[in-house]
Amino acid sequence: MSFSGLLRTGTPNLSGLSVQLQFDTNTIAQVALAALRIGTKLPRYQTASEQTRRAPVRAYLRFLLTAYPDHTDRCTMTTAMIIDAIWLGLIWTAYFCIHSLQASLPVKNMINRKFPMFMPYYRLMFNLVATALLIPPLWLLYTGDKIVLWNFTGALFWITQGLALAAVFGFLISTRYYDGREFLGLRQLTSHATGITNQENLCLSPFHRYVRHPWYSFALILIWTRPMDSLMLTSASIITLYLIIGSRLEENKLLTYYGNVYARYISMVPGLIPLPWKYLRTQDVDTLIKEYRSTRPSS
Repeated sequence: MSFSGLLRTGTPNLSGLSVQLQFDTNTIAQVALAALRIGTKLPRYQTASEQTRRAPVRAYLRFLLTAYPDHTDRCTMTTAMIIDAIWLGLIWTAYFCIHSLQASLPVKNMINRKFPMFMPYYRLMFNLVATALLIPPLWLLYTGDKIVLWNFTGALFWITQGLALAAVFGFLISTRYYDGREFLGLRQLTSHATGITNQENLCLSPFHRYVRHPWYSFALILIWTRPMDSLMLTSASIITLYLIIGSRLEENKLLTYYGNVYARYISMVPGLIPLPWKYLRTQDVDTLIKEYRSTRPSS
């Protein structure tokens, strides 16, 4: 049963309501050609030879735009699907609010001030709570009422799968540059660490030379290269919004940790999307690391 099905008892019958979504690849190709015609100032009416010459262009555009369901031209989104999408959006929003609140310095400072004996367990409990709270949105994502919006086929299938595979490999490679025990909270637990600002060290992996938040960038690639249904689109949109906002919140915390060193890093490297003209050279990384170590207070 869908999540919305749990709410139907005693509610008005809205099953007759629906939203009609039209996905016609030929129409989309015509729109793309119209945009191409405007951009290149092609004449609206062409001779027979010109139309024949441009037929491969139309065919290629249709080929690239076959990221839509081949088995149907008309998709119906029911009220149950809309309700499940709304509930999923609210659950994801609540999850990210709780996650950000737990990760914030004010909450950590309050816990450290009132319950210092709990700090060695804080990171570990933070990870356990974050994992447990993922169950409700993931359950609704996979069991709720939904409709397929698009599947990647043709050239787009290979492009998106290649990007997703590259993101997975990038994530696995990047873990070599992090302290896994510290990330999980095991090091804080075994060392009985009670500090806050000294629990995290400045990390500039090769991926950090091109984006400030490589894990967020990999996550964006993974979620937007998946086949998309109504619930997945809801999840992808809210996760993307959170990664944008969350990266800013994270940077405010990192500025507190690392001060001017991180401020310089922000000015030199983009946040989530790499830019060919804006990246760190190897000597820039060495300079920042040396500056950080020289200004870091001795423990």
